[in-house]
Amino acid sequence: MGKIDSDSDSPGDTHPMAEVLQKQSPQRACKRFYIMASAASGKSTFAGQNETYRGYRIIDYAARLGEYTLTTRILLYLTRFLPFLRPSLLKRKDFASRYRGSYFDQAFEFLLGHDEPVVVFGRKTLDGFDHQQFDHEVAFAMVLIPEDHHRRNCASRKSQMRNPIPFFNHWTTDFEQIQEVRDNMRRHAEKHNITIYDSFQGAIDDLHRRFGVPGQFTDPR
Repeated sequence: MGKIDSDSDSPGDTHPMAEVLQKQSPQRACKRFYIMASAASGKSTFAGQNETYRGYRIIDYAARLGEYTLTTRILLYLTRFLPFLRPSLLKRKDFASRYRGSYFDQAFEFLLGHDEPVVVFGRKTLDGFDHQQFDHEVAFAMVLIPEDHHRRNCASRKSQMRNPIPFFNHWTTDFEQIQEVRDNMRRHAEKHNITIYDSFQGAIDDLHRRFGVPGQFTDPR
């Protein structure tokens, strides 16, 4: 099982959470992996730098959703202090596709539609989400990059996404909010017996070792 240090690109030791949470059966084999990770974790960077890894196609699902329209972005801002506008926001197709159950319905339809080996990076699953419904088809994992690395990513976003109106700064530029998400994700993983890794490389390496189709995709790239 691989652990990637925040300043390294090579595998190292096992993440301590992995042995505690490794409850998924090592006997089953599948070629579709769903890896949960929070904002500013480097999902798009890893996917952009690795079209494939260990023979698996790498996809950041958020990139497939495209950008919000200008009207949706304006509504998002306004709902911060005018919450009665939220029903109007939920009716907008570009927002609804990202909202709770709709997001996962589409994400897993997309994932299961692949016959080729694939890794999809996406959101933390919902509390009521039945992971076992995908048994033998999808293996789940979570990546929580080291906190100092995540803090640096957040600071970088803050410099790149700074809004002239401070109130409108994107939430991912605030590490306190990122930290809340990290804590929530860790609790979610513990509740649902999902293995946590501290890098995408380490997660895919170990998922491949535990669940990959025997005899296939041995090339590390």
